[in-house]
Amino acid sequence: DIYGRVYPVKSDEIGAKLFNGVGDPVKSGRAGSPSTKFNRVKSVHLEDWSDADEVDEKIIENMKIVRNVVSEALEKRSEAKMKVRQPLAELGIRNKELGEEYLDLIRDEVNVKKVVINSNQTENVVLDTELTEELKREGQARELIRHIQNMRKANKLSPQDQIVLEINTDDVGQKLIEDFAAEIKKITLSKEIKFGS
Repeated sequence: DIYGRVYPVKSDEIGAKLFNGVGDPVKSGRAGSPSTKFNRVKSVHLEDWSDADEVDEKIIENMKIVRNVVSEALEKRSEAKMKVRQPLAELGIRNKELGEEYLDLIRDEVNVKKVVINSNQTENVVLDTELTEELKREGQARELIRHIQNMRKANKLSPQDQIVLEINTDDVGQKLIEDFAAEIKKITLSKEIKFGS
């Protein structure tokens, strides 16, 4: 078991600065443009919408396929009682027409290491639910990150607040945390991880 506490660190203690660009004029153009005058370029939010006939129907169709694949894969995850935070090794799909960018979307949504196209499989999607030791450890790290994020929320910390983690665990737990320390720190905004007895 792993038990932990979080300690907020004030922004001014670590020299953090926030920059809020809302309402600020934005310069546009090449580097070296005169600073006395802003180029008059409309915000992208004020641009006109594209005409309906400009929509790429192939993209819409591919996204429908992506949604269906993800839905089926997540259903198989649920049947296997595999949490979405637990990474899995592989998802096989039958569709041969999806490009790499769509396979990346599926991989991220289903949380698998890779998506492979296998036109010989009988089902639309085949999910490999066998867990290696490496996948188990990664899943445990993700679960710990979720727990820390919940602790941040319980302590009413803002998204930019950094924290110091104090964790009580055994040697196995400490090794796990050390192996995934960079990811844990990055996602949870942890300045430091301390281990208790």
